Amino acid sequence: MRKNKIFFTMFLCTFCSILLFVGCVSAETSQEGTPPTSVATEEEPIVFETLETRQVSTERAALETWTIEDFEGKTVTELPMLLDYLLEPTLENAVETATQVVQGTVEKVEYTAFGGQGWTILSVSVKETLDGTVEPGRMIDVYVLGGYVPMRVVGDAKDLWAHGKGDMTEAEIDNTVWLSTWEGSNTAKVDGEYIFYVEEISESSGMPTDGYVAGMGSFGQLEVNKDGTFTGKDYSTGEAVTYTQEEIPLP
Repeated sequence: MRKNKIFFTMFLCTFCSILLFVGCVSAETSQEGTPPTSVATEEEPIVFETLETRQVSTERAALETWTIEDFEGKTVTELPMLLDYLLEPTLENAVETATQVVQGTVEKVEYTAFGGQGWTILSVSVKETLDGTVEPGRMIDVYVLGGYVPMRVVGDAKDLWAHGKGDMTEAEIDNTVWLSTWEGSNTAKVDGEYIFYVEEISESSGMPTDGYVAGMGSFGQLEVNKDGTFTGKDYSTGEAVTYTQEEIPLP
């Protein structure tokens, strides 16, 4: 009986040793053989629309626009606008009224007119949406009040006399461009990267509703600097204000 117990104990130890050996070999094979089945996948890169591939509404496609090159050699007359603000054009108020906050690069600057008033159109390639529903990669139009407009387009006889231009010849009118400006006129430039605080365009405005309006002009935008900071303009002082990534105000 004692011999049977000793034999059973030796058999059990031998069996455990075999299992331990097989387990080690399996573990080494797993580490050196087939890679794990769960592998983190990389995010798909953003596909950016271009000026050539973007889709626009029929209203936007039919809009008469000009670029600064169209006005080369012409006489530019600055026409300051006096605006009756319901809200001061500050960044704080831009944040309050914005429905979309996007960061992107200006690909093109154009000018147009609505109701005899000049507007600037910024074609912005959206890199990131900080607040809102605009899909990164889209190219959107940002409309800013003020800009260059041919006098022939916006100047009727009444307007010409009001601005002391009633005695201009037809040739002079055709050669003159009005530059509508206000305190917060757009200062964004092609290839510049900015954060824009914008809102949707209402159907009653007469403007293409597939765009967005920057109601606070350049006071409602931040320029992206090479060092990762952002620069805006203070309405009360006219001075530049710098923000870090963490300090960017959002709705």
